[in-house]
Amino acid sequence: MPKLYVSGYDEMLNYGKVAVGNKAYNLALLSTKVDNLNLPKSAVLLSDANDIATAKKDISDYVISSIGYPLIARSSTTVEDSNDSFAGLFLSKVCYNKSELLIAIDNVLNSPLTEEVIKYCEFKRIDKKTIKVAILIQEYINPDVSGVMFTKHPLSNDSSIILIEYKEKTSDAVTGGTVIPHNMVIKKDKTISYNPMFNQLRSIALSAEDAFCYPLDIEWIFSDNKIWIVQIRQITT
Repeated sequence: MPKLYVSGYDEMLNYGKVAVGNKAYNLALLSTKVDNLNLPKSAVLLSDANDIATAKKDISDYVISSIGYPLIARSSTTVEDSNDSFAGLFLSKVCYNKSELLIAIDNVLNSPLTEEVIKYCEFKRIDKKTIKVAILIQEYINPDVSGVMFTKHPLSNDSSIILIEYKEKTSDAVTGGTVIPHNMVIKKDKTISYNPMFNQLRSIALSAEDAFCYPLDIEWIFSDNKIWIVQIRQITT
């Protein structure tokens, strides 16, 4: 029987972008390029899973044994986090139990059929039938602070700075546009001696950008004095 889901970043890399989607694949690639990062425990329901009922059962069983609740179910399609960002158009959902996870899986799989996605595909001249949808299941990291950082300013294109947007005690809201974040601008060539969190973010941003060789948009969570990287993509603005 063909595999319906994979667990761990090594398996994600082995199965490739089309099977696991860009979001999962980028994290898996990051895990090989930058040492000593904190990445959430993760699994992916594969885009070519042909028995969704069995796939849902198998991945929910894996969640109970290896990830636990709460968790986040994220879309990981073949069009997100690419030259066409599709930012905010596909679903990410915090799930607190199996029932919520199963509903989230159905909603993510159906997300290419939403009016917003259809209109964006028309605008970008993308055939929505070509979109492959995988589902990234991530351990939920309870945030003390969460945010996003850009290794090049997305508006001014200043590549000498890192722009950090952040908010206390929230998750996904900064990138989802539901809160107004704080802003912090850091010079790439200067350490931040007065704030270990920002200095650590700077170090991660520099290492990741150097490894990928292009400017990055990195979503992060600060929890219990650790920084967790939950998404990474090329800057598309």
